[in-house]
Amino acid sequence: METTSQERIERLKAQLVGESTSRRASAALASAPDKSKNLLLGVMLHGANRLRWGMKLPQVEQLLVDALKTVIDTEEVTEWGTAYRQTVETADRRS
Repeated sequence: METTSQERIERLKAQLVGESTSRRASAALASAPDKSKNLLLGVMLHGANRLRWGMKLPQVEQLLVDALKTVIDTEEVTEWGTAYRQTVETADRRS
C-alpha cells in the first residue's frame, strides 16, 4: 500500500521527536554509532528547509536533498523542510 505525502510527513515528525513506531526506523537508529545517529538526516532536512527558502545549498546538503528527490517530489521535499523547522522550533520552546 502506497503512503501519502501527509502520512510520510507525520511519520517524519514522530521520528524527530522520538515517537516513531516504525520497526525499520527503530532498527536503523539502534544500529548506528551514537555520534552519527540522525546526522545525515539532520543535514538533509536542514537542506530541505533551506531549499524552501530558495537558498543555495552547500554541496553535502545538495547531495542529500538530490537523493531524497529520487523518491519524493520537490514540493514534498520542501514540506519535509517545513516539518523539520516547525519541530525544531517547538522543541526549542519546550526547553
